[in-house]
Amino acid sequence: MSGYGFIGASEKALADQGKKAALSDYLRRLDKALAWSREHPDDYAKAIQQTSGASPEIAKALVSQANSELEPVSPQVVQAVQKVGDTMHGIGVLNPNPTVADHVDTSLVKE
Repeated sequence: MSGYGFIGASEKALADQGKKAALSDYLRRLDKALAWSREHPDDYAKAIQQTSGASPEIAKALVSQANSELEPVSPQVVQAVQKVGDTMHGIGVLNPNPTVADHVDTSLVKE
């Protein structure tokens, strides 16, 4: 696994300027929330406990393992994910083998 997670959007949504603006706004808000979670891990763990009923130990484990930073999709990210795709294709669980770079839109990167 590459360790990266992605937020997906359809080509149709990205072509719609209103939806694209809403996606951009969501990414800005998500970035702020992730920054808060990094700066306040104990409060974040408490929030997980309150909303999910998780034990303090589980909540702390979730916080420590969370995707905690929103980053633009760089060539290095594409390469890392392509390597995973190639491996999955090589062992027969991903067919066909996509070219990751063909499915990346960097127009919504944070400023």
